[in-house]
Amino acid sequence: MTAIYQADPSLLGQRVKLLTSSRTSVDSQVSELAALVGAPWGDGSDGDLSVVGAEVLFNERYYDTVSFGPAGVLETASLVLRCLTLDLRGAQAGAIVVSSTDLDGGNGGLGAGLAGSPPALSEGTLGGGWSGAAGGAPGADGANADAGYTPASGGTCGNGGTGGDGGVSSTQAGGTAVAPTLRRILRYQEDPRAYSPGGGLYLIGGGSGGAGGAGSATRGGGGGGGGDGVIWIAAQTILLDATTAAGAIRVLGGSGGGGGAAGAGADGAGGGGGGGGGWIYLVYGTVQGSRSGAIAANGGFGRTGGNGGAGGTGGTGGNGGGGGSVTLVDLGRGIVTDLRGTPGGLGGLPVGATGGLGGDAGVLSVDLGV
Repeated sequence: MTAIYQADPSLLGQRVKLLTSSRTSVDSQVSELAALVGAPWGDGSDGDLSVVGAEVLFNERYYDTVSFGPAGVLETASLVLRCLTLDLRGAQAGAIVVSSTDLDGGNGGLGAGLAGSPPALSEGTLGGGWSGAAGGAPGADGANADAGYTPASGGTCGNGGTGGDGGVSSTQAGGTAVAPTLRRILRYQEDPRAYSPGGGLYLIGGGSGGAGGAGSATRGGGGGGGGDGVIWIAAQTILLDATTAAGAIRVLGGSGGGGGAAGAGADGAGGGGGGGGGWIYLVYGTVQGSRSGAIAANGGFGRTGGNGGAGGTGGTGGNGGGGGSVTLVDLGRGIVTDLRGTPGGLGGLPVGATGGLGGDAGVLSVDLGV
């Protein structure tokens, strides 16, 4: 790629507003080096891509125009999507996703609920989301969620929820979930596959998974939802209008599974926690048109605890997964905007034999061109 993209010359050397993850504005100077970069969207040499049904990226190409029919879904499969024009007019919700794989955790029953798992990634791709944890088997604790990327690997997004405990008389505990280390890129970067803190190169990843709900004496806990991965898009021009659906580009964490309901005299099991939302990194030159909520990076819902039988108590609900992250790199104006989602809600306590409600999902909805 030899093309050079020039930001608005009037911004060079000036102070602009950089929106931080805490949603407060700070001044940031636009330098010539930061504003004058090689065009990351390529030259359009691979032609147009019209997405009318289910399409999956198998390798990186330099498209001219990528457009969508009303039923079009493009799975980026953790590869970078590069195009001169990204036409989202007429695109449905979830027109661009990492994968269509179901990330929800399984319900508990006589056995433990299975974990929600993102698809395996091939070598050379962006990092993915992390799997949820399995629910506890009858008489066992819920499994702890993976902590996401270690400090040396660069996790990016929301914390999955903690699984619910079994009934009040049970001694099992729900698993815990740990927030991943935050190493999002808050600037323009040419190579999207690695981040380099202190000279080391680390894979960039998505949301962490939810923890498993506790098993009660006779029933299994719900599995944790999986965290969604990373969408990285570079487009010279983005087209939007009223026909663009909210959430046309999205990375949503999976919901937890429900805790198993018990028979007479026994306690219900805990619900699984929701997975964290993923990360969207969008580099663009201009946006034509507008759509509120064009991007969604919500976490997954925690699920309800299982009901207890007559004389028993219900299980605790799992926590909701945290919302993910969206980083907008506006090369036309030399401005980076970074947004983080809200944390997931806490699962509810049981009320007598009725299982506690699951926690709400953390939310991140981002406008484009508005």
